[in-house]
Amino acid sequence: MEQQDPHETFIDPGRSSRSLLTLQDKHISTHVWNTSGDANPHDRVLNVRHAASPDHLDIPKDIHPYLRQAGFYHVARLRNHEIDHSLISALVERWRPETRTFHMSMGEVTITLEDVHHLLGLPTDGEVVCGRVGGHPFSVLFLHYHEHAGTEVGRMRYTRALILRILGGCLFVETASSFVHAWYLLFLDDFQWTGMYSWGSAMLATLYRELCKVTDSRRSDMGGCALLLQLWACTRFPTISPGLPEITDAQAILGARFNVYTQRRFRFSHIRRYRHHIDVMPIRRIRWRPYQGFATHHPSSEESRRWLAVCPLIHYQIVVYQQPDRVLQQFCFRQPIPSDPLQCSELLTITLTGKGDVDWRDRHGLYIAQWYSRDALVVQGLQPDEGYGHLSINNTYIQWYFEHTRKWMMQRSAIHSHVSDRIETVVHMASDEAQGAFTYRQIYDEALQAMSTFAEFGRLTDPGEPVPPPVVVQTVEPPRPPRRSQRARHEGLPLHHQTPVAADRPVHVQSLPPRPVGQFYAPAYPSGGPSQPYWWTSQSVPPTGTFKDLVNTL
Repeated sequence: MEQQDPHETFIDPGRSSRSLLTLQDKHISTHVWNTSGDANPHDRVLNVRHAASPDHLDIPKDIHPYLRQAGFYHVARLRNHEIDHSLISALVERWRPETRTFHMSMGEVTITLEDVHHLLGLPTDGEVVCGRVGGHPFSVLFLHYHEHAGTEVGRMRYTRALILRILGGCLFVETASSFVHAWYLLFLDDFQWTGMYSWGSAMLATLYRELCKVTDSRRSDMGGCALLLQLWACTRFPTISPGLPEITDAQAILGARFNVYTQRRFRFSHIRRYRHHIDVMPIRRIRWRPYQGFATHHPSSEESRRWLAVCPLIHYQIVVYQQPDRVLQQFCFRQPIPSDPLQCSELLTITLTGKGDVDWRDRHGLYIAQWYSRDALVVQGLQPDEGYGHLSINNTYIQWYFEHTRKWMMQRSAIHSHVSDRIETVVHMASDEAQGAFTYRQIYDEALQAMSTFAEFGRLTDPGEPVPPPVVVQTVEPPRPPRRSQRARHEGLPLHHQTPVAADRPVHVQSLPPRPVGQFYAPAYPSGGPSQPYWWTSQSVPPTGTFKDLVNTL
């Protein structure tokens, strides 16, 4: 049997504890990791369903009051953004149905009702969008506004058609058809009554469920509000999207800042580029507080407080729990180790097939009661985070998170991230905050992990022959061709009468000696002179110096 090299590093994609991510065997990330080293890796790019707005569609000012009453004014003003299918597919690979969060390098993050409020402007507080299903789905045909602008009844009909198109083509997109359900008409009879419903929570419940479904590698189509997912990613991760301009319209929402980039190409064009970028994304490349200081579209204090409630999100047959206690950094609070996630797996598999006579208000009465009592479900005992939300590697939550999460999608990017993690650990162990809690041997083991990742362990074996002294090399430039001086040229003298040129001074260069086995070179600090040889093996320990001196030699 072949013996394994004890110094060889085998990088696991993550998760030493299997108590949290219980659905890993069926997750798309398993297939991506197992094939990322092949010649033809698994590159599933989802077909993200999203309705395109007609070119001639512009919102007349006469129907603005109706849209404001119904709560769809801000989302109706968003332009038809081009959906980046590769970006959406790469984010899906980071989504975990067990927690309904994205597992990134800096911790768990997710789309919350706060994001819905600021990016789409939908109401996040009010009645649940639920009831009895019925009627046949239909397609919305847009006519020109001038054909309906003559009467108030015509303008209201045009407003209903616009809202139906937003519901079926943007917020509640289905993968099975291109139609919108007729039961939404029951909510559009009175626009003031329409605005009393929590359309934002219903939309987020649908998006959560779609994200959970497409983590299965066998699926190829995705529904839900992909526009919100894309706006959220561009807002939270600045390295993905171009810079955001300032909003000149005082009534616009934050999502309107992306209207100027409707036709601009995104940062990457291939899903592998997105995977690698997210894998190696530094821990500080996230905006934890993108809405801080945003002067428009302020929520009420009660509404913003209810965003922190651990409660179900409901949309007819869909019931999905939101857990802001897992992403408290997004709400400017310190993140402790979260409790076990709340979700019944059976709720994610309920469909409408054969359930046309079911009143979902009765079926989901227990969950609806939790929604209405969410004031009592707000996360308690929160500690404000006075920093910027970034956690160091020695943080208790980060250490717990790395033991339970899946860090990387691709094997190639895992190597770079693994080495960066080891270097960060060494710097922490040698920092003043550690206060000498680590020995040289422990620092050596961490550095050895980084070296062995790149198969460079041979640099740190036992030393061989003594280091030869530096060699002094004298270099002289080749002789210049003969040239007459100015006096010789003026007087016509031959070449041997020209003014002699001073000989070049010898240049002493300290060259590096050949590197024996077990020797590596580190630049001298802080003089910046030639490099000096250092020996560092498991048997030899630097006799003097501080921990910082040791880090400076790496």
